[in-house]
Amino acid sequence: MNPINQIKTLGSSLSSLNKDLRWPRVTISLLLLATLIVYITGFFIELLGDSVLYGAISREMLSTGQWLEITRHGEPYLQKPPLFFWLTATSFQLFGISEVSFKLPNFLVTLFGLYAVFQLSKRLYDERTGWLSVLLLGISTAWFYYSNVVHTDSMLAVFIILTVWQSVIFIDTRRLLHLILAAISVGLALLTKGPVGLAIVVFALSAYLAHQRRWKVFLWWEWWLGAAIIVLMLLPYLWALHNQFGWDGPLFYFWYNIVGRISGEMQKNNTDLSYYLKEIIPIYLPWSLLALTALGTRLVQLFQGFYKKTSLPEALTLGGFVIYVIIISHASSKSPHFLLEILPFLAILTASWLIEVLDKSEKRWLYWATIAMQVVMATILWILIGLFLRYGSPSLPLLITLVILAAVTIAMPFLTRSRLT
Repeated sequence: MNPINQIKTLGSSLSSLNKDLRWPRVTISLLLLATLIVYITGFFIELLGDSVLYGAISREMLSTGQWLEITRHGEPYLQKPPLFFWLTATSFQLFGISEVSFKLPNFLVTLFGLYAVFQLSKRLYDERTGWLSVLLLGISTAWFYYSNVVHTDSMLAVFIILTVWQSVIFIDTRRLLHLILAAISVGLALLTKGPVGLAIVVFALSAYLAHQRRWKVFLWWEWWLGAAIIVLMLLPYLWALHNQFGWDGPLFYFWYNIVGRISGEMQKNNTDLSYYLKEIIPIYLPWSLLALTALGTRLVQLFQGFYKKTSLPEALTLGGFVIYVIIISHASSKSPHFLLEILPFLAILTASWLIEVLDKSEKRWLYWATIAMQVVMATILWILIGLFLRYGSPSLPLLITLVILAAVTIAMPFLTRSRLT
């Protein structure tokens, strides 16, 4: 091709790209601002459930000065690692003891998690998919709820997605800095809620590499350096556990806390294998139907791509999500918040599929079916709003209404812009 024609073609492509991305820059900025306001109002939601306990432990940590050996009412506490308590106790020390200072660390970590989701999604797909992933995650029931009620799973989810993002960059470039950042992120995940964070990362990256048939990457020496960094980060806490509980402390951390939940020794049994598939619907409102459709579609495409020896980026998100769900579905101890740590994977998966359907699909019925799914979800949500206003507390319904309004608003531009219209 003539060089002049190449320049003209490039200029035309850039012009088309700029036109395609112009609407997100304005719409998304406004939606992110509205979402941020909603999250800030969440600072004034009353503490509920485990968050009350976590706040008390953090306050006790600050008053006693025991930052490694965690106690509850003076008694050794074994259930959770210390990172969450370190952050909240530090916030208490800097800003005083209040509900706002208790929620602040989790809020900031959550915001950074949205940034990591954007960067990973952008690297796997493109900038538009990155923005949509952020909005699908940020404006979702569970992400908003647990970010404001405050739960260790929301913080764990951030460190997991941060690790995966840095690991993907390392796999692509083999730059040592990104391996070190990934190892530090894994260490933070382990100090937040134990080995489950490392397990999810391994599921995602193993599926990603296996689907690409990049077996030699598993043998890179740099992984041993990452393992050494993780061990160094864990040693002080493991030493403290041993001081408090003897060898039972480290054994509980690495073994009983996981096996006990799977076997049912720690909590009551739940044998419903479909439990988490059903829980996706309330947890991921208002995007539940889109997510389930995307999940099924991408699984089919992944198996087809494996046999055709074509590489798909969905192997990463599907590996992290599906393998983990299969394992926890067979566990006797089940809880909806166990899905929170893999919700970023579902957001990226849904965003990539949704853009493909709305902008690249030649099937008109699929476009309208997608819109119909969101109309159904919006209707359900407005019914729930009415029930909350009628039977719920006066403050929480207002916050839920704001979230739903933002969710319905954001759905419109994505569902109405398409080459099919």
